[in-house]
Amino acid sequence: MKTKTTLLLLPVFIFFFRMEITRAQTISASLREMVSGSGIGASVSPQLALNTERQSFSAGINIQNRSNNISGLRGNYSFTINPGDAAEIFLFYDIGWHYNALLGNYVVHQESSLNPEFSDYYAGARIKTLEQHIGFGMNKYITGPLQLFFSAGAGYYTTLNCPQQNLFWFREKNNFSLLLSAGIKINIKRFN
Repeated sequence: MKTKTTLLLLPVFIFFFRMEITRAQTISASLREMVSGSGIGASVSPQLALNTERQSFSAGINIQNRSNNISGLRGNYSFTINPGDAAEIFLFYDIGWHYNALLGNYVVHQESSLNPEFSDYYAGARIKTLEQHIGFGMNKYITGPLQLFFSAGAGYYTTLNCPQQNLFWFREKNNFSLLLSAGIKINIKRFN
């Protein structure tokens, strides 16, 4: 139900983004390191973005740090409150779909200590998860087109498929989640 409601907001974001389409646009590439409360551990997401003065849409893949496993896709929408400042503050909506994710090392350790006879299962279990977060962040310009960014958000994850979910004592099937991320972004091309 919450997923459907959030996906219904996507046309609203697209409407506001189209209103700015006549302003200067840039295409940028970013590399984002993130961790969330969904239990899959840290991951890296290389992304491409289309940016206007205040808004940005980006999309890319998720690569889990634990095994360099490509685990799914990620999309992000952000709105900059103070464009052009040396430290830009932005609000964001982030959605991540993990279709082939391994559990993070922390969750594997916790589950294995609670239920040691299934530790091999936890280490190799593949799960499908959808996570969504909203929050705020900061872009910090370094030099020219290069910038660092940091963000934090709160949201919800839901497990779409997990074989033998009943074996989990620590990781819940659906729960609230925090997202922390940091990364680097570079503008590739500017359109006027």
